[in-house]
Amino acid sequence: AAEVQASLDASAGQVSSLETELAESRAELGDLQTQLDASTAQITDLEQQLAGSATQLESLQSTLEADTGSLAAQISGLETEKADLTAQLQQATDAQSTLEGDISAAQNRVAELEAGQVALNDEKAALEASLGELEATKADLEAQIGELGVAKSDVEKRLADSESNMIDLRKEIASSKMDAAEQLSLAENLAAKLAEIQSQPEQAEQEAEALRNSIEQNLAANGVEDVSVSVRDDNAVVVNLPSGALFNSGRARLSADGRNLMTRVAAAVNDLDNNIVVEGHTDSIPVTGDLLAIFPSNWELSVARAANTVNFLQTSGSVDASRLSALGFGENRPVADNSTREGRSANRRVELVVLP
Repeated sequence: AAEVQASLDASAGQVSSLETELAESRAELGDLQTQLDASTAQITDLEQQLAGSATQLESLQSTLEADTGSLAAQISGLETEKADLTAQLQQATDAQSTLEGDISAAQNRVAELEAGQVALNDEKAALEASLGELEATKADLEAQIGELGVAKSDVEKRLADSESNMIDLRKEIASSKMDAAEQLSLAENLAAKLAEIQSQPEQAEQEAEALRNSIEQNLAANGVEDVSVSVRDDNAVVVNLPSGALFNSGRARLSADGRNLMTRVAAAVNDLDNNIVVEGHTDSIPVTGDLLAIFPSNWELSVARAANTVNFLQTSGSVDASRLSALGFGENRPVADNSTREGRSANRRVELVVLP
């Protein structure tokens, strides 16, 4: 279409040029006509002088008329060519319109395809999400299958054990057939053993209380006062010694007063045959400052205090080392509220646990 338009523009330029030439020729014709008229007037006056000129004028006129006919023919040919170019331009315009329609249809198709691609992408994302959920569900089911397998194995083992126990019970039943006298004797023996077992806790409590009283008396006899002695649920007797009476603040070595006190405590428990566990306890205030290089936490501080106390009981208190052991619990077994000064003071302690 662009080439046709360029050709049409070139033809239009040629037509314009020819029209200009025609106009110039017509103007020239007008001038010649004017000259002819003047010459005719002169001929009227000078007919004799202009006889030759008239012949020349007629020749010129013939030439002009021939030129005029030729120009007319050229103009007609250009108009015909213009019509042809106009028709070609129309065809090109029609082709362009057709192409624009095809382009618009193609663009619409592209838009439809892009929309379809978006929909496919969304569907793909949904399918991938569903696949992820299915894989997670599969993993859960596999885990459940594994757990069920373990449970099955456990049940099978328990069933086998039950069958074995049943066989043993049947054997015991078969072997336990005895006469009434033997059964009565067995029942009496069982009753006696049951009474003995039932009396053991009460007896253990009585023995623990007696041990506590003995320790209190020994402590008092050795000048140890203001020390609490109690019995735990496991019937162990606990001698609670405040850390302030044994150690300087933030220290793990026994102070002079602490060594003096532990010397008297060692004398009070040295005659006992029971094993002794020394437990170190702290409050909830973290170790700070230079002490961090020695005790990174309250764990180390509590263990160090318990260990030093055990070492003193052995070396200076003459307590048999085989009876002694040390544990550190840090801040994890408080006996009072760490949010108060009094509570923290009660939690900083060393406990001598005399085992039953």
